[in-house]
Amino acid sequence: MISRLRPVFLTLAILGVIVLMASFIVSSVITRNAVLAQRIEIQEAGVAALFGAENEVGKPIGSAQSLIINDEKAFLEKTGENGLRYVNDKYLKDNNIYPLQQLTVEFFRNVIAFIAGLGATVMFGLWRFAKPKA
Repeated sequence: MISRLRPVFLTLAILGVIVLMASFIVSSVITRNAVLAQRIEIQEAGVAALFGAENEVGKPIGSAQSLIINDEKAFLEKTGENGLRYVNDKYLKDNNIYPLQQLTVEFFRNVIAFIAGLGATVMFGLWRFAKPKA
């Protein structure tokens, strides 16, 4: 009975290896435009002058993270240390853009790669130990 499933086991093992490799390729394509960015709440000039912060870009929201934002208009002209780019949070909200974190893409890539690798290993083991038809 199980010997009839040998081709299915081998096909699923190969498919698992293909998904494993594809997860890394797709992840690299998605994250190729990731930049170290800091979301900024822009302050009006009058408010900034009132608090003595004319030279500051704005109020930072959270911490700097590696983000994937495909709209160049979201970035401010001023940059920070080590290539840090500032992102206008109001522009993101007005245009319904939610930046994707590189860590999120890598997390899901790792989960998919683990499951695909485990599935390929199990299927290859079943294929290997299933007795061929006599």
